Amino acid sequence: MTQEFLWINDFIKIISVQGFHITFLLFTISFLNLKSLPSLFIKLIYLFYIISFIAFLFLGLRNSFQSIAYIAGILIPLFWVFIGFIALHRNVIFAKLYLIGLFGFYIGVLLFWLMQLGLIDVPSLGKNVLLLGSTWEMIIFTCMLIFKTKLMKAENLVMKAHLLAVEKERMCQSRYASIGRTIGNIAHQWKQPLNALGTILTHMKCSFIVEQKVKKKELVQDVDMSFEIVQHLSETINTFYSFLLKPYAHTNKFSVEEELKSIKKILDYAFKNDGIQMSFYISSDAYIEGNSNEFAQCILNILFNAKDQFYGLVQENAHIDVYIDTAEEMCHISIQDNAGGITIYPIERIFEFNVSSKEESAGIGLFICKDIIESRFNGKIRAENKEGGACFIITLPIMYPKLD
Repeated sequence: MTQEFLWINDFIKIISVQGFHITFLLFTISFLNLKSLPSLFIKLIYLFYIISFIAFLFLGLRNSFQSIAYIAGILIPLFWVFIGFIALHRNVIFAKLYLIGLFGFYIGVLLFWLMQLGLIDVPSLGKNVLLLGSTWEMIIFTCMLIFKTKLMKAENLVMKAHLLAVEKERMCQSRYASIGRTIGNIAHQWKQPLNALGTILTHMKCSFIVEQKVKKKELVQDVDMSFEIVQHLSETINTFYSFLLKPYAHTNKFSVEEELKSIKKILDYAFKNDGIQMSFYISSDAYIEGNSNEFAQCILNILFNAKDQFYGLVQENAHIDVYIDTAEEMCHISIQDNAGGITIYPIERIFEFNVSSKEESAGIGLFICKDIIESRFNGKIRAENKEGGACFIITLPIMYPKLD
């Protein structure tokens, strides 16, 4: 019975020592940032601990082999001090506290063994000197844990601020790209009215030069036509301003149908000029809550992407169809083209940052679309290949405004 008790006692001792050293190894790696050391040095640390682990297994033996465990018990604390000084040399933030905690514990252990050997005699302390050393170490290491927690919180806040700044920058890049391409479409749209206005003014000038007079009726007609053209140009600019240049912070309830009509008004001429027919099929209108500019930016990005897919294709009946429907308090918007479909596999990667089927593209447009739809509108967006082209399906929750 006594022999069995000794075996259990030795087993508990071995488990305790092994558990302590493994835990302390993980603590040291984390707080002294040992992973930043050269890989060879890290391998030597692990090798030393494996040898020490094996050496501590000899604690249960009642012969000369037990001295191997005692040697390991002396070497490991010295090894920790060595690691601490390396971290101090590398200016690791917690290295000083780590060494202070170790030295406090080691002083307690040293005093205890000197008392056991009879080299010093402090009866009032006895085994309490070990307790004092351990308490000192625990206090210092607890302070390290507190500082580490505060440091991680501060780093987390900095990281969040950085991510927000990056997201804002990407949003701005996408927005400016949409504005730039929309301005290009407006420039195309203005060419014909400006040419017509120039023709009217030239006619008025020629009539005056050739006939030395201008008929009142013709003058009124020319002026009226000029006003109509100027009004059309003014409406285009107003639509563009309200559509893309309003402040982005404003959130309200807006009509999906009205927004899409504004988009069609801006893009229709340029798309037709490129031989692309853009059609809208609205089964029922829906009101959604959010920023109408951001919604427009998403639709523009998808439409511009669809338009780009037609470049280089021989397509007699190029078309982009937009469908709007509502069901179960959700608005479903489908944008479908016949430009051959999405070649990226799996198709969900089309929404990842820096992923694009176009070599010159930064792959940011659809990434921003997904982010806006999901984070700003609490909706969903997905893509699929359908009937010889790509189809983007946007699902948004409906908000019914109070009618005045």
